[in-house]
Amino acid sequence: MPALLDGARLERAWMGIAGVTISPDVLRQRRLGASRGVLILEVVPGGPGERVGLRGENTEGPPGDIIVSANGEAIEDWEDR
Repeated sequence: MPALLDGARLERAWMGIAGVTISPDVLRQRRLGASRGVLILEVVPGGPGERVGLRGENTEGPPGDIIVSANGEAIEDWEDR
């Protein structure tokens, strides 16, 4: 707090990805190997997700990466990100 009061900028965390919760419909449409979590649809170029090697969905190839846990905690849906 003292740094903020002294004029420091607050930077919000962001992952640089767009995704969708793996619902029964998403699972059926894309024939995924996971039944829960978040399917990554898009990765922002130069963003944190790209820097750690996450892959978004490619219409001509396999589906994007699937996030099923983070820091040892299960990811059930997009709101858990």
